Amino acid sequence: MAELTKIYRGMQNGAETINDNFNKVNTELDNAVHKTGDESISGKKTFTDDASFKNIQVSETIKIKNLQVTSSINASSTIYKGDGQIVFYRVGNMVQANIRSVPTVPSATSLPGVVPAGYRPPYDFSSVTKAGNRLIFYADGHALPDGSGLASADGYYSCSWTTTYAMPTT
Repeated sequence: MAELTKIYRGMQNGAETINDNFNKVNTELDNAVHKTGDESISGKKTFTDDASFKNIQVSETIKIKNLQVTSSINASSTIYKGDGQIVFYRVGNMVQANIRSVPTVPSATSLPGVVPAGYRPPYDFSSVTKAGNRLIFYADGHALPDGSGLASADGYYSCSWTTTYAMPTT
C-alpha cells in the first residue's frame, strides 16, 4: 500500500501534498496486476492454489512435476474388412494400428480400404510384421506390403505413430 502523507487544515503546500499522494496511488495501481487487459509480468510467481487457464503458451522452458492427464479424447476405426482386419485406435495424437488376421497379399498390392483421415501418419510409416515382412502405411491413407508381400503368419501385431491430423469426429 502506498505511504500517503496526512492532509490537515491549514497545512502549507496542501495542494502539492494532495498531488503527491495521487501520484503515489497511481504508481501503485500501475504496478498492480489487473483483472483484464494485456500485461507483461516479471519475477518469479508462486501459486499456492489451483490455477485455470483458457490457453497457455510457453516461449522458453517448462518444468513439469507429477503431470497428470485427467482426460483424453479417443476414437477408433476399422479398415480391410473381409479376410483381414486392421483396427485403428487414437488417444490424443497417438495412433495404434492393431493388425489382426491377414490373408495372402502380393507385394506392392494395396490393401482394400483406406486409413481414415485423423488416423493417418503425417509421413510414410513402415511397420515390421510378426514374420519380419514390412507393411507400409502411407500418408495419403493407403497401405501396402513391401518386399515379399503378406501371408497369414504376418498377422496379429501392433504398431503406433503420432499424427498431426485433426481428431476424427466419427
